[in-house]
This record gives sequence, structure tokens and C-alpha cells, in this order.
Amino acid sequence: MRIILKSALLVVFSAVALLAAPKLRLSTTTVGPVSIAIGGSSSQVVEVWNAGDGALSLSFASTETWATASAGASRPCTTRTGTCIPVTVSFNATGLTAGVRSASVTLSDPNAWDAPQSIAVVLQVGGPLASPTTLVVPPGGSASATFSTNGATTVTSDSPFLTVTLDSAGTFIFPRRYRITGRSAVTGEQLQNGNITISGGAAVENRTARVTLRTTTQPILSWTPAETERVQFRAIQGAVAQKQYLAYRNAGQGTLTLGAVQVASVPTGWLKVNVLAQSGLVEVVADPTGLAPGNYIGTLAVANNSANSLGLFNVALTVLPTTRPTAFAGQVLNNADYVPGDTVAPGAIIALKGEHFFTKGDNAYDTTWPRDLGGLSVFVNGVNAPLYFANYNQINFQLPYETRAGEASVQVLRDGVAGNAVTVQVADRTPRIMQWYGIGVDGYGIIAFNGEFALPLPASAPIPGFANRGAAAGNSMVMYAIGLGQTNPPALTGAPAAAAEPLQRIPGNVSVVFNAASGPVSGALSIRPDFVGLSPTFVGLYQVNFTVPPGLAGAFVPVRLNVNGALSNAVLMQIR
Repeated sequence: MRIILKSALLVVFSAVALLAAPKLRLSTTTVGPVSIAIGGSSSQVVEVWNAGDGALSLSFASTETWATASAGASRPCTTRTGTCIPVTVSFNATGLTAGVRSASVTLSDPNAWDAPQSIAVVLQVGGPLASPTTLVVPPGGSASATFSTNGATTVTSDSPFLTVTLDSAGTFIFPRRYRITGRSAVTGEQLQNGNITISGGAAVENRTARVTLRTTTQPILSWTPAETERVQFRAIQGAVAQKQYLAYRNAGQGTLTLGAVQVASVPTGWLKVNVLAQSGLVEVVADPTGLAPGNYIGTLAVANNSANSLGLFNVALTVLPTTRPTAFAGQVLNNADYVPGDTVAPGAIIALKGEHFFTKGDNAYDTTWPRDLGGLSVFVNGVNAPLYFANYNQINFQLPYETRAGEASVQVLRDGVAGNAVTVQVADRTPRIMQWYGIGVDGYGIIAFNGEFALPLPASAPIPGFANRGAAAGNSMVMYAIGLGQTNPPALTGAPAAAAEPLQRIPGNVSVVFNAASGPVSGALSIRPDFVGLSPTFVGLYQVNFTVPPGLAGAFVPVRLNVNGALSNAVLMQIR
């Protein structure tokens, strides 16, 4: 017990000291795609400023040697008022072949809030569109490829089966992101060749690229993420193996079959692969056991019978010396819709993203909500928060009800080692409706028929043990949410809700709003729910009992909550 108290006091003292610390802010966390000639060089400037006290002391690290960063002298900002530090991100394509590459440049300051932060950079070596490019489609089907330019004003196609559209939000948005779509109007196996011409930009971007549309009746392998994206792992020395998953599907005809997987890595053994055919996933495992700090590269090739893909991925593992737990800035997320930088409320269930958290196994889980979970603790403004889940990259905890509105600090303690501090904005109430994820109905709310094992979901997304059907006027429903704030009588941090009267209700004006997917809700159909308060099923979870009103039209109706003027996200509900 003495050790825990000592660790807690260290974090409290650390939080107090950080009140006078600098706060790292970046004008952007993405750079590119930057087009560059083979063997050429280029640079982009990101503005950095201090939103706190004291002074920033920046250092830089990059996952790739072709991307580096350096800080210049302070000067007036160009993206905001005040003084900024210009950070130049430089690119050198010497020795690089044509293609798209990505890297992460990390800005660190051990004494600053919201540090470290990373800038994701994308480099297009040899111009924005590879030549030749092949799109593989089934008969009557379509496929797309995207590319970006920094200054090109015109992109045209010379073929009726190839169309080009501008994905960017406006004419003056740079870089501009274009989408090439090939549509097949033929049957059987056939090749059609066309050209995409890019003009009006820099010399490296102006070009004519050959695009081949291949129509095939064979299987077409589609990956998420795409094969052009490197699979990247980061782990501290001696940590447990890390896992990532590649999802695959057949975008063509016939039956797709995945065969043997060939793995190459130096040294051998740290990279392993498992094909989970029933789930449509390939599990990639990077094990840092026995590896010294450094960068390691491997490849995996998944044999298959598709017409388009060899299933070839590059895998990178960065092994770091034993270091403190690191929370990511802007990644103190509500556990309903996971919007980066969103405001949260006292009592909310939080997903904290980062790295080097739980290093003793795959994960730790405890529904008694302890203040120490497998050697991990989370402190919000110095208050020890209850936790129920942790793995290497995420901790789920309850934001203490004691947290005041305004800017709060969040800090992780792992086995007595204090991590960095990150900030989050807190408001009294930020309602967020829980959503289904990963079952084919993203965007649908977690809503059930009251007293039934039935859900208002499309039949295309069955959930074991539940029937799916549309809700109708007069049906009694239960909707689950977080972030509704303090109740009456008051809720206690980490404690389950009362299961009998007096129930812990949300005071004030609460309404369920229909058919207002975004923006203001004035004029929308609103009803007063039958009950709004804490649910006894899970700590920090609220339930809203309501009756479906008449007059709802359309199969997919958006639903929101209005809690004393605080509006929630919109979710979908199936209506019949």
C-alpha cells in the first residue's frame, strides 16, 4: 500500500508542476502527399506554438531516413495570431524508386503537455500517378484509385470507361485529391487501355499515365489496409508480441482462396502470420523478444488465386528502449464514437490511446473497476480514476465525477513510472449515443426493444441471440449512451448504478430528437423520454427509455439526444 500511495503522490506532484508547463500545439499533423522527382528533394513547413507557460524545447525523430525535421527561430505565425516556431520537414528521394511512401515524424518535449505529437507525412516519388496503373474489375463492375497533386489544375481522361473526379472539398484546397474510376461494360476477360493526363502543375506532376482496365471473371482480392500501406509496429524492449489485422474480401467473382504465407525478416523469427479464414482476417504478429532497440523490416506474401494480387506487404517494427507509458495528444476519447479532440463529461467512459501501456500480456480486464489494473493507473487532475480494460495501446477508464469543466490533465502510471501528460476539454454534459462497430452496420445506435431480445437493425447484420426488425410507432425502446453527466441523487465514481428507487436520473430538460442528423434541432420531431439515468448494467453507462412516436418515415431514421441543450451525435435506427 505504501508503494501505491507513493506512486500516486508522485503523479499528483507531477500534475501540479505541469500546471506551469508549456503545451505543444501544431498547425497540422499531416503533410503531403508531396510530389517529388526521383532523386530530388523538397520540404514543407509546419508551425508549432506554445499554448502554456515556459518555453518549448523540441527534439525530433523520424521512422524513415528520407524524412527529417528541424526547428527555426521563432517568428510571427502565418496560420494564427501570436508567435510560432517554424518546423521544416525535409524530404530526400535519393535512392528511392517511384511510388508512394509514408513516414511519421515525432516532435517531443519531455516537460510539455500534449507531447510527444507526430506528423504523418506522405511522399509521392516520381509524380502523383504510377504509369502504368491497372484497375481490375468484374464484368459490369467498377474499381477506383486515388492520387494527389499539389498544384495541377487539370486532370483529364481520353477514354469513356475512365472517369476522373475531384475528391477535395474545394477548388483552392491543396493538395488536391483525385479519384480515377474504371467501369466495365463488357463480359468475360478483356483488357482496355486509356490515358490520364495531368497538367498545369509542377514539372514532376505534369504527365500522361497509362491506365489499364482489366475485366475478369476470376476472384479479385481486396485488402484493408491496402497493400501499398506499410504495416507498422512499435514496442518497447522486452514487451509482449504486438498484433495487427489485415481484412480481406473477394471483390470479384468465383471463390477466393488464400494459400501459404511466406514470411521474410531479419533477424528471422520476430514476424509471424496467421490466416483466420473464417473471419476474413490475416493476423500479423511482431514479437520484440530478444531484439535490441532499433528498426526491423520484414515482408509477408500471401499466396492466393485472385487475378490482381500477390498479397505482398512490408512490415516495420521499431523496438524502443524501456520507456515510460506514452499517451497520444488529442486521443482522450469518449467510448461511443471515438472522435479525436472531442469534449468529454464527468462520469464518461473514456478510451485513452497511446503506447507502452500494458506490457505483461495481451490485455488486462476487470469489471470491478479497480484503481490499479495490472500495474497501470490513470490520474485525471491528480485523481486516481477507475479502470476496466488495458492493452499495449489503449486504456479504458471512467472520468471521475469530481472532474471540473474546463481543461483537464490525464496521466498514466505504469509500475511506478509516470507517463506524459495530455489534456482534454471537459464539459458538464456531452451526450454520446453508443454505436455498433464491425458488424456491417456502422452508424447504427445501440438501441433495443424494451423487454425483448430484438434490435432495430437491418436483417443483413444479425447479432447472435437477437432478432432484427424495424421499430414502429408505440414500441417501447431502450437506448444506451455515455457522457450525460451527474445525476440526482449523485453518482459515485467507479460505483454501479442503483437498481431500485431512488434511481439516479438526469435532471432538467432531456429529449429524443428524430430526423435531425446534424446542425440545430429546432423544428425536428422531439419527444420526452420515459426515463433517463444511469443503467445498472455497466459503470458510467446511461439508458434512455422512450416510446417510438408516430409520423416517422423512411427505413433509416437518425436519432439524437438533447440533454439540457447539449446535443449528441446522430445514430441510425431501423423503422418500419
